[in-house]
Amino acid sequence: MTTSEKKYQLIRFASAFTLCLLIWSTSVYGGISVSISPGTTSVQPNDEFTVYLSIDEAGSEFDSYETVIEYDETLIELLSASQEALMLDPCGNTWWVPPTPGADSAFISHVLLCGGLTVTGPGNLSSLTFRALQNANAEITFDYIYFWIAGELVPDIVSHDGLVIIGGAGAVNDIDGFTGLKLDVSPNPAQSGLRLTMDMQERGAIDLTLYDPAGRKVSALAQGRFLEAGQHELAFHSRDLPAHISQGLYFVVLRTKTEQIVRKVMLIP
Repeated sequence: MTTSEKKYQLIRFASAFTLCLLIWSTSVYGGISVSISPGTTSVQPNDEFTVYLSIDEAGSEFDSYETVIEYDETLIELLSASQEALMLDPCGNTWWVPPTPGADSAFISHVLLCGGLTVTGPGNLSSLTFRALQNANAEITFDYIYFWIAGELVPDIVSHDGLVIIGGAGAVNDIDGFTGLKLDVSPNPAQSGLRLTMDMQERGAIDLTLYDPAGRKVSALAQGRFLEAGQHELAFHSRDLPAHISQGLYFVVLRTKTEQIVRKVMLIP
């Protein structure tokens, strides 16, 4: 083999190795998107309901996680917590949710015990069952959530909080973001389309979703769209909405990595 051929083979080997490394790093360190699911739940006072800690899609592998879920204990009462299939199916594990009657948060620690085995999404990590106490809007939020693999923290975690509408449409008010996130919906009532004006305090990905009063997703208006800090305007025409949509009250939910904001809108198709 000539010197040129050796160099060529070395370049091919290096390129193949780089490609394999890129594929491996993307699968192992691609980040994790975790949500309170469903994103919006509609119940009546005294109803019991269950939400899930869900991995939305395939991403980084992990073998354990820890989280604190916060809620308003005057609006919803935590009844129980359960393990779900994503962490139950692979092998034995440790699951710890300290009993906290009347608390305003739930601590969950979950570790796979089979050495070297990891999991990835999509799927449900665990579930929380609550009782609704009074007419209101109640948020279920991540105080924090960490994932580990072989003792190392998994980077790039994105979490999405949940909203519970207690008492139906008549009980719902607009919910504002915590740090200045703004959303205006016009016209309202809307007949031929919607114009959504957002004021972003920081750059990042957004999800815009339209829900009906029962908490069912009607349309994913924008998913994972990246916006710079500042004001943005998005227009949606009637043709962008499902053909079967009927006249009535709906909810536009804007989510970022750290916040959620809700606006009511009357649609007249």
